[in-house]
Amino acid sequence: MWEEACYEKKGKTIFKCNNCGYESIRWMGKCPECNTWSSMEEEIIISEKKSGKSSQAPGKSPDPIKLSAIDIDESQRIKLV
Repeated sequence: MWEEACYEKKGKTIFKCNNCGYESIRWMGKCPECNTWSSMEEEIIISEKKSGKSSQAPGKSPDPIKLSAIDIDESQRIKLV
């Protein structure tokens, strides 16, 4: 039963020092920042799944534009020497 609970949790696990706030991806017996023993506590960070297109509003995709409709002005281009 406890195994099912372990597999159900989603998110990233970090270990944070309750004395100085140092964060690590692995548990350590002694905090390397403040040298306090047994101060690392497990925290689970749950983050929302993000797509690669963060500039768009959720659920809305941009309308396609024909290439012939795009105005190309030579003054906007960068001239390579």
